[in-house]
Amino acid sequence: MKGIDGILEDVKSGVYDSRIQDIYVDEKLTGYERERYEAALLQFRKLFGEKEVELYSAPGRSEVCGNHTDHQQGHVLAASINLDVIAVAASSNDKAIRLVSEDSPMIVIDLNELEKKEEELGTTAALIRGVAAGVEAGGWQIGGFLAYVTSDVPMGQACLLRLHLKAL
Repeated sequence: MKGIDGILEDVKSGVYDSRIQDIYVDEKLTGYERERYEAALLQFRKLFGEKEVELYSAPGRSEVCGNHTDHQQGHVLAASINLDVIAVAASSNDKAIRLVSEDSPMIVIDLNELEKKEEELGTTAALIRGVAAGVEAGGWQIGGFLAYVTSDVPMGQACLLRLHLKAL
């Protein structure tokens, strides 16, 4: 792992350009994506200080057919798109997850308390707690981390598209 300054220097100098082009396919997006990663790294440092970090990208998806049938064990044909969620993350020395998603308040999950909390139902915190509990129940060791997450995947776009198509 590298520190933020080292990764920032690499991003700015084009070290990751071929990786960016592999992920986002369109060479015209390279400058935009560099700026996104730079901004995310700077925001992470503002929130958590200088750390050795890793960068992650999770692509958005578009369901070509079978939307939501997977909820009832059906089949979905989905394709990734070149819009994504990126995260800057670092391990921490305690048993807590601290996650900030853009301008939202920080979510803190104590990994010593993974039981379901009724007051969290339907929240991101509940999802994170549940995934951590499932990973631990599967026999894996879990540890704390710090993360800043940002996305250029429009929220609810697929739902809006379906509503529009039903209206036609």
